[in-house]
Amino acid sequence: MSAFKNDRLIRVLNYLPVDRIPVWMMRQAGRTDPEYKQLRKNDGRALEELFADPEIAIKISLLPKRLGVDAIIMFQDILTPLTPMGAGFHFDPGPVLERPVRTMAQVKALRLPEPDTDLQTVAQILSGLKEERAGELPILGFAGSPMSLALFLIAGSSPNRKLEEVLAFIKEQPEITQALLELLTTMTVDYLNYQIASGADAVQLFESFADVIPSELYKKFVQPTHEKIFSSLSPNAHSILFTKEFTAPGFDASKWCLSLECRKLH
Repeated sequence: MSAFKNDRLIRVLNYLPVDRIPVWMMRQAGRTDPEYKQLRKNDGRALEELFADPEIAIKISLLPKRLGVDAIIMFQDILTPLTPMGAGFHFDPGPVLERPVRTMAQVKALRLPEPDTDLQTVAQILSGLKEERAGELPILGFAGSPMSLALFLIAGSSPNRKLEEVLAFIKEQPEITQALLELLTTMTVDYLNYQIASGADAVQLFESFADVIPSELYKKFVQPTHEKIFSSLSPNAHSILFTKEFTAPGFDASKWCLSLECRKLH
C-alpha cells in the first residue's frame, strides 16, 4: 500500500502506470493565483524575505493543494543557495545579483555552503510541509541547474535581457565557465541531498534556459553537470529533470521531464 493518499507522482517515478500525468504548481504559476496575490499584498514584505520565513513559505507552498494537484513543491527560489556562497540577491522586481561573477578570481571567491548551517530554512520548510501534508501528497524539493545559476551569476540579473552577451562570454571564456559550473555542480549535489534528508520525497532540477542554450554548448557544458548530479544523489532518491522547451536533435527530454508543461512539449 502506498504511503500517500495521492500516489500518482510516486507511481510514475517508480515506472508504474497511472490514470493521467501528475501535475503540480510552481511558484511562477502562483503569480496568477488570487489567494497568493492577496497573501503577498497583505504581507507586504519583499519576496526574498518570504523565502527566508519558514512559516509563510509553508503556507504558500500549500496553496495549490485546494486545486487538486498531485504534489506540493516547496516555495523557494533557485537562487537561494547563492547567498551563502557569497552572491546574494534581491528582487527589483526581478532578481538582481549583488556580486556578478565574470573572472576566475570571482569564481574562486565563492564558497561552498554548509547546508546544515547555511540552508536551515529550506530544511525547516520541507519538514514542516511533511508534517502538514500528513501522508496526503508527496513533497518536492528542487534546485536550479548549474548552468541556470551560472547564467544569472554572469549576467548579474535575469539573463533574458542579456542572453547574447552571456552566451558570448561562455564561448569566449570556457575555463571560467567550466570552473564556475564545477563549483555549482558540487553545491547542487550537496543541496539536493540535504533536501532529500530533510524530507523531500523527490527533487527536481530546473534547466530553466534549455530552450535558448545552443546544442553545442548544452552538450559541452550542461549535460555533464546533469550526469554528475543525478549519479551523486542519495541511493533510491526520486529525481526529475526539467528542461524548458529543449528540442535538440537526439535528446529525448520526455524520459526525464515529469511536469505537465514539460510533458506537453515533449
